[in-house]
Amino acid sequence: MWRNGAKPELVQADGDVALYVTDGTRLGGSVSGRATFWASAAAQPVDLNPPGCSMSAVQAIDGAQQIGQAWSGMCPRAALWEGTAASFRDLTPDGFEAGGALDGTHGFQVGFVRARDTTPNGSSGSDNRAVVWQGGAGRWFDLNALLPAGKYNASLASAVEVRGDAVLISGEASRYESMHPGTPQETHTVPVAHPVLWSARLT
Repeated sequence: MWRNGAKPELVQADGDVALYVTDGTRLGGSVSGRATFWASAAAQPVDLNPPGCSMSAVQAIDGAQQIGQAWSGMCPRAALWEGTAASFRDLTPDGFEAGGALDGTHGFQVGFVRARDTTPNGSSGSDNRAVVWQGGAGRWFDLNALLPAGKYNASLASAVEVRGDAVLISGEASRYESMHPGTPQETHTVPVAHPVLWSARLT
């Protein structure tokens, strides 16, 4: 980890280390494909990988919470931790097979959900829906529903910021098209993708 031009601090663990986020002190990422949290660059890594999950990763840090993804089999699920593997919460709402939490602040988490993880031919689906959560699978809002339906049918939220009483969420709005829909050969293409900003007021 680099800080203000000083000599880099080496972050070590028993395995392949990938770092994705820091709040200036704490760090998050993965070690050999398992979600990992460090209280500091010199601290011992904490393995957050939930029991039964094939792999996981921390993508964001919000105070005492770690935010990311955990794979149940081959399906990614939106994940929230509070410092231990036992604290894992699956944020993916009922009715959705896949999801991912990509950022968080002030108790909000943002990312995406997807009804089906893959198309019938096994390729990755493009029918993502941007969502914002407040700490639980039952406390979420579908940001995709706010987009012009005739122009976009998919989206993803990648960052969230709170400024005073304003919540700002940035991401991508897209339109995917299905080739051979409903058949074993179904695949998705994405001819339209644009940056987008959602905003709301805290009340």
